[in-house]
Amino acid sequence: MNPEKRKARAIKRFWSRVDIKGPKDCWLWKGKLNWCGQAMSWWEGRDVLVHRIAMEIHLGRPLVSPTRQLDRGEIIRHRCDNPPCCNYRHFLLGTQADNIRDRDNKNRTCRGEHRPASELTENQVKEIRRKYKPYQYSVPKLAREYSMNLSVIIGIIKRKAWKHVK
Repeated sequence: MNPEKRKARAIKRFWSRVDIKGPKDCWLWKGKLNWCGQAMSWWEGRDVLVHRIAMEIHLGRPLVSPTRQLDRGEIIRHRCDNPPCCNYRHFLLGTQADNIRDRDNKNRTCRGEHRPASELTENQVKEIRRKYKPYQYSVPKLAREYSMNLSVIIGIIKRKAWKHVK
């Protein structure tokens, strides 16, 4: 089979696994998802995120992949913030810096008590800051009370840790 026919069959097979709706709707992937809910598919000999495949098909060219030394690859940013979405109208091309800016602007950073390894709550952090009084309610006393390392308590008090908590 010639390469053009093989590519056309692969594209047809790809779109058959997408729940295509209206142009403004999310087109959800019906195949497998990775551990963080992003849609994946086997494409040209490797596992690829399906939004990258959808965008490559739409653009008619491969996306520039980031290199290990220089992160200058093309990143697909979802306007809809729906990882299994394959609707190329919901995508923006950008850089990793753009993607990080989007994440921060949309407050999608996993921080504070939302981190799986977090041992404190935001209320406890506020309590620590409120209780701390030099020479009265000391760092070692707070560290013992909350079963934390001294450096953790100091980071909280100096607002180097848990910066997002007012």
